[in-house]
Amino acid sequence: MDIYQRFEKLIGRHFEFRGCQWELIEIMPENDSLVLRRLDAHQHIQQNQFGAPIRFAQQTETFKISSSQNQDEYSEDLSDILTGLVKSG
Repeated sequence: MDIYQRFEKLIGRHFEFRGCQWELIEIMPENDSLVLRRLDAHQHIQQNQFGAPIRFAQQTETFKISSSQNQDEYSEDLSDILTGLVKSG
């Protein structure tokens, strides 16, 4: 079982990361990334291509799984994310 399959089992889990509450919402193996949704943030206004406000959107962020310096190592962000997931049970 590869790392992406292991993370797929954790989709939907809530945890603390960098002092905020997050949810793991997607694994993107093609980009070697995880997508997290911030749960305790105010929704921000999303704009269309012309800059006009169109709707409220939740804050999401994408984090690399592998280190940018060495693809055989995990990123520092991933280490912090895993710590939060372990602490959340």
